Amino acid sequence: KIRVRIADGGEAILNVFKKRTNTNAENYKIVNDYNELIGEMDLVIKKITDYQRYDSTAKDPSHVFVDMLKNYTRPGTPDHNPNIIYHKDIGTRLLQIAQRRSDEALCNGEMRLNAKGESREWYFDVIGMKQLHPPSKSMYHFQIHNPNLLYLPAEAKEPLSRLHGGL
Repeated sequence: KIRVRIADGGEAILNVFKKRTNTNAENYKIVNDYNELIGEMDLVIKKITDYQRYDSTAKDPSHVFVDMLKNYTRPGTPDHNPNIIYHKDIGTRLLQIAQRRSDEALCNGEMRLNAKGESREWYFDVIGMKQLHPPSKSMYHFQIHNPNLLYLPAEAKEPLSRLHGGL
């Protein structure tokens, strides 16, 4: 169960269901008491165990990759369901779940995702995420820069876990 805000200023308690979809992949669904789908997230746990074989000083690259995150009640998004009232904090709660799974999988709270255009600024401004590979003058013309590939930096981990009261 999670607590979220609704558009009229009230609160709602919603159900969270987890389903393993593969060895290291999971799906989380947030539904209300009427079994209406409010939000959803797919994540993949990328636990890398042999990284030190190549570089003994390297930082552990293991992380949770949030493959898909949706709030079906948010107006102005492609998957908006206008038949359900707007529930706030759905994305925040799903990211908090992903962060907790990262800790449980011994990935040290490391999280990455590929942001969609309509939510990119929210990830920067509210969650505190940063570009994984920011552009630099030293980048060669053949290198591909994806400005939407984001990660959760160390200084944003605790604020995310406490955001809107936390889980």
